[in-house]
Amino acid sequence: MLHQSHQFAGHHVIFKSQGGSDKAENQGTICACHHLRGIHQGRLRARGQAPDGLVWETGIRPEGVPGRIYLNDTLVAETV
Repeated sequence: MLHQSHQFAGHHVIFKSQGGSDKAENQGTICACHHLRGIHQGRLRARGQAPDGLVWETGIRPEGVPGRIYLNDTLVAETV
């Protein structure tokens, strides 16, 4: 998930505040805009294990259902 700003941020899949580690499998890279406005505002979620098993859920609705689900950078599901 890239944004044209090309400013990247490290993201802990399990937040450090929730006991997540600094191990490589708990970290992903995301553009700074998506990190701040997506992850930390609840519109985007990441789960799984880096580097090849990250599941990105985008367009999170108020009830918690994602609009799209990606495995790494491949769209695998889309809800209506």
